[in-house]
Amino acid sequence: APVRELWYRASLAWQDILSDKEPPEKAVMVVAHNAVNQALIGSALGLPPRYFRRLLQSNAATTVLDFQPGPTDNSTPRVTMDRLNQSPGRPYAADAGGRPPCGRLVLIRHAATDADAKGLLLGSRDEPLNGLGAVQAGKVAEFLLDMKVH
Repeated sequence: APVRELWYRASLAWQDILSDKEPPEKAVMVVAHNAVNQALIGSALGLPPRYFRRLLQSNAATTVLDFQPGPTDNSTPRVTMDRLNQSPGRPYAADAGGRPPCGRLVLIRHAATDADAKGLLLGSRDEPLNGLGAVQAGKVAEFLLDMKVH
């Protein structure tokens, strides 16, 4: 019952934030404990309370949610996740009294192409990267090296 109460309060907070016809024009920062952040993130994304404790955050982790206008003037703004748990540490770490993960899945979207800039959907067609895409791919390569992903 405490989890449902927390989820309910988080959903009320989102209803209050998103009740205006326009999404917030400025950034809003919330600094809270892990459980509160999990409830805010989960309820913002429309997840039910059973997802509680599956959206773990490390200490000093940053999660960014962006507000986008809804499809019609009377609809609630859409919430999309820009980043989740961006931090120098992991929520599960053997050296911090936690347990090490048994595996990891890293999802990466392809880097920029000229077709992206034109809004074209290419499906399985292999499109060369543009200048921005080459820079993005280099940054991802550095990130993967730091994570020891091969």
